Amino acid sequence: YMYAVPRALGQYRDMAFDGVVTYQDYEASIPASAVDEQFIDRLASLIRRISRDQPLAKTPSAMECGFCQISKEECPERMEDEPVEWMATTDF
Repeated sequence: YMYAVPRALGQYRDMAFDGVVTYQDYEASIPASAVDEQFIDRLASLIRRISRDQPLAKTPSAMECGFCQISKEECPERMEDEPVEWMATTDF
């Protein structure tokens, strides 16, 4: 919204906005300066990728799939919790 509002709504054309992302247990402040050329380039790249005629490659992971409510029956690619294959040890 910090990027889009000044471009979409004429009354905000010359304004820059600070933002706040609110999570359950904290807030993250986003300064207007975060909407820089690198951000704009990455946003444009993302829009090009998701608006293609071809679907994006699926890259499931237990972490990403953990946020999704689609069941394993409806999504065969769904990853369940992955077992930890390593254990950290310390020698004293």
